[in-house]
Amino acid sequence: MVTGARKNSYAGQSKATKGLTRNTIRKRCGDAKQFFADAVQREIIARNPFEGISCTVSGNPERSHFVDRDTATKVINACPDYEWRLLFALARFGGLRCPSETLELCWGDIDWEKGRMTVRSKKTEHHEGKASREVPIFPELRPFLEEAWEQAEVGQEYVITRYRGDVNLRTQLQRIIKRAGVAPWPKLWQNLRASRACPSVSCARCVSLPGALGNNGPEALLAGDR
Repeated sequence: MVTGARKNSYAGQSKATKGLTRNTIRKRCGDAKQFFADAVQREIIARNPFEGISCTVSGNPERSHFVDRDTATKVINACPDYEWRLLFALARFGGLRCPSETLELCWGDIDWEKGRMTVRSKKTEHHEGKASREVPIFPELRPFLEEAWEQAEVGQEYVITRYRGDVNLRTQLQRIIKRAGVAPWPKLWQNLRASRACPSVSCARCVSLPGALGNNGPEALLAGDR
């Protein structure tokens, strides 16, 4: 039975939360809060035992890391093929979420003439007007897209075809980083996206960068946006 006392114990200090970060605890409390809120609405229980618990996930500066151009180049050079180079470039130079957005990108979404691409986002599609967004094809990203386009088969739908399905891209990226001889950074894919945001604030080609990245700016990225 979940009581207010047990709820407070879980949100504070307990065996169940030992070794977990504050954001992980808050995320789990948020899931529980939502679950019990539904039970209250269905009149299964009288009140939500997690009501009043703060579930807001905030950024952790200690886990933020800027992936500079030199490091990115070394990792790209260590990638096994053109699709892995593009996966990395889409995150670092395009600001796409990986894998949710990179694997959904289709060649029909690429507008070469206008220098933009349409990115569909499962993370934000439940918000009105947030099912997709337009992202500039940044100069640093374009060569990797062009390389993949030249290798694409006739009628190929998805930009990335080799690494779909049950593939752990994070583990593979860790191996590539090790092969590149650079130090791994925390939150591998999220910090790549955040690194796209940081130097682009003054980019003339993208005045509203948060909109292009699908969030409210670098702070949202560091708070766990992916």
